[in-house]
Amino acid sequence: MTESQRQHCLILRSDDAALCDFFVQNKYLADGDFLSAIIRAAERAGFRLKTAQLIDFERLRDTYSFTDVDPAAVGNARAEAKLLFERAALSEVSDIQVIPESDKALVQFQVQGYLTEPDARDEIHLGHLHTLHTGVHNMATHGDPIPNRHKDQRVTITNRDVLPAGVAAVRVQWVPAGAHRHMNCRLIYDKPGGREPSIDHLQMPEEIRVYLYHLLTRSKGLFTITGPTESGKSWTQTCFMMSLHERHGRRLLIPSLADPPEGYFPGILNYAINTDDDDAETSVVERLTRATLRVSPHVVNFAEIRSPLMAREAFRASTQGKFILATTHTDESLEVPDRYVKLGIDFTDAFSPKSHAAMLSQRLVPHLCPNCAPNVRDIIKDKAGRYYAADLMIYRKALGDFADTLKVRGEGCSQCKKEDRISIPGLVERKLYMELVRPDEKLFDFLRKETKGEVEGRPSRSHWFQELEGKSMRLYGFPDLAAGKIGIGEFSYFFGDPFALRDDLKLHPQFARALG
Repeated sequence: MTESQRQHCLILRSDDAALCDFFVQNKYLADGDFLSAIIRAAERAGFRLKTAQLIDFERLRDTYSFTDVDPAAVGNARAEAKLLFERAALSEVSDIQVIPESDKALVQFQVQGYLTEPDARDEIHLGHLHTLHTGVHNMATHGDPIPNRHKDQRVTITNRDVLPAGVAAVRVQWVPAGAHRHMNCRLIYDKPGGREPSIDHLQMPEEIRVYLYHLLTRSKGLFTITGPTESGKSWTQTCFMMSLHERHGRRLLIPSLADPPEGYFPGILNYAINTDDDDAETSVVERLTRATLRVSPHVVNFAEIRSPLMAREAFRASTQGKFILATTHTDESLEVPDRYVKLGIDFTDAFSPKSHAAMLSQRLVPHLCPNCAPNVRDIIKDKAGRYYAADLMIYRKALGDFADTLKVRGEGCSQCKKEDRISIPGLVERKLYMELVRPDEKLFDFLRKETKGEVEGRPSRSHWFQELEGKSMRLYGFPDLAAGKIGIGEFSYFFGDPFALRDDLKLHPQFARALG
């Protein structure tokens, strides 16, 4: 048996010496492939099994729990974790990082894309670290049922009784780090910033909003939302789905395939999919996709394309006349077709404009506190900062004397450092920046030739800017850089180096004319 198979079932001796009791976690009880694999493994080991019975997640987890952890201590750790989640939620923290060091573990909060400084109250004794991990694991609703300190594992907590108000789920990932494990807790909010999930409540340029409105009428094709982790892709995806419901008067069937589901929204069918085990992935993903298509959906949401199999199933569904939503990881929108090729999609299909409804990329970029953000020249003069001096030198080479007008993050003041909130000094908020590429035959022809090395330069980008009147995220962010809302460090971190900005400015007719 594979480790994943073993973790989702339980075989116990019974009063009948010839047969063993056979318990299976609910989502695998109707899985013929899974059940037959376990039955064959048991027969090879000399056991005969009774008919499979349902077992809930908690009993399965408790049966396999470690014996070297005091149950009372685990209960206290659960309460400790709950308070930690509540504290993070008050400041809309995106992630909680529990990082082991040589003599202790540190709790750091990720806000505005950066980690906070460790606080003395957030130091954890290494002897308590495993108990804390087990306590968090025991709060889980989905995921790996057996805590294993030697493996990378993940679970999702969706039980509202243990989550703070406004938090739909907490996604937990463990990764072995030396003799201990690093734990990341990603908080998934119902309504980030108090906003309802809707296209109208996303910060985006009007021309992108108009095209997304148009996409709400589509009945086929693949709409891919891309960007790095923690760029708000899942929330944009949810906003689009809820706007689909609004526009069509709740007359659309929208299943969402997620590994695992993160939050629940009215009208969305959340189908849990487990792609951890390579041996089982083919049957699980293919069967669930086929089952999803057989329920006659109007739209199918692939929460994230992580594997070649997921990519193949998303493309297959889109070619069967369905509108498919998906997220994946690329640096920019024009890289989406090549990303699908790297995931195993046929080159012709991936680079066909008929396969795509739209490609959207985005970033969540923190803004500077307007009260304490200094000019980059002043910070160099006052502190002889070698880092900012190097930044300014590079920005001058790319943008000329204009670079001397730019700002950097301040050290913090009463407006950005709040005693009752977890915050990053010098930063006040994050703004969503997007770029959208609509399918176009000439554009995709350029992309095909660039990928094969048949043309020099990037004619696809010129065509996108000049003929299709598109803009890159860097161009959308440039006015805020010039206005001192985005610092030069933040611009480089989230958008790339200033030479890429310079190239975009030269290519785009609107900016090229304005800059002379």
